[in-house]
Amino acid sequence: MQNYIEKAVSRKDIVIFIKGEPTDTNCGYSSRAIDILDYYGVAYTYENVLKSEGVRKGVKTYSGVKTLPQIFLKGAYFGGSDDIRSLHEKDVLSSVFRDKNISTDIDHTQPKLVLTLVTKDEVKSCGKETSPRQFQI
Repeated sequence: MQNYIEKAVSRKDIVIFIKGEPTDTNCGYSSRAIDILDYYGVAYTYENVLKSEGVRKGVKTYSGVKTLPQIFLKGAYFGGSDDIRSLHEKDVLSSVFRDKNISTDIDHTQPKLVLTLVTKDEVKSCGKETSPRQFQI
């Protein structure tokens, strides 16, 4: 499985391991990370960890991090949803992508990114049991 994970994180400059599909995640954290990547217009590929328990456990072992989503830049573990959100809020994520030679297609004239606030219930289940609230950054 580790060989599979190693190959998966090398497929594109950005690889994200999420719960579900980018258009229909099963986790508020995964949804937030996808929203941020989409906002910056970066090319990425994803792995749906709900399709394979081996991939779900394997990526956690590979990175040494027990939470999802997990984002890899240029084959190296970068962080999760809170990490990418924090960099976005500090307005330095574009610089991170630029430093890694990852092109973005962001239009700074577009409205601010609207992110989903993850509720306490979602923290426990990371599901869709609650109606997420939104706020602007």
